[in-house]
Amino acid sequence: MFSLGKRHHDTHAVSEDSRTKLWTRLRSHRGNRKGGGNHRGSIFRLRIGEALLQREGYADEVHETWGRGRNAPKNIRASEAPLEMAVSEYICRMPFLWVGVEDAASRHSIRAQLERNSIRLLSNYAKSPIDAPVLAATELFRNAE
Repeated sequence: MFSLGKRHHDTHAVSEDSRTKLWTRLRSHRGNRKGGGNHRGSIFRLRIGEALLQREGYADEVHETWGRGRNAPKNIRASEAPLEMAVSEYICRMPFLWVGVEDAASRHSIRAQLERNSIRLLSNYAKSPIDAPVLAATELFRNAE
């Protein structure tokens, strides 16, 4: 799908040695069929959970443990379960855009640039533009009307 060649065929990878398949990775972001998930295995889930923590009320314990460590004991996972479910619900409501990028996976690949810049763009949603050329282009567009 994204890269040419046998080694990376059908991967979503931005690293050269990744063999993860796109649909497997999307499932890990979406969460399981019961609505839960694992934000410690998905930076995407982690970031959505952080945003929901800021926006909605969750127990202090969840604020203290969310995103801490690569794994957690059962009692901590249980306290985080409502937020994990909210993350899954949020992700399942998101539209899905498929972008084919035909290059080999690497830190400098087009797909890596697309990922980084998409995160930058979306993380600045509803905030003042931070890029001076964007401000200049916006002013040019307004003056052209």
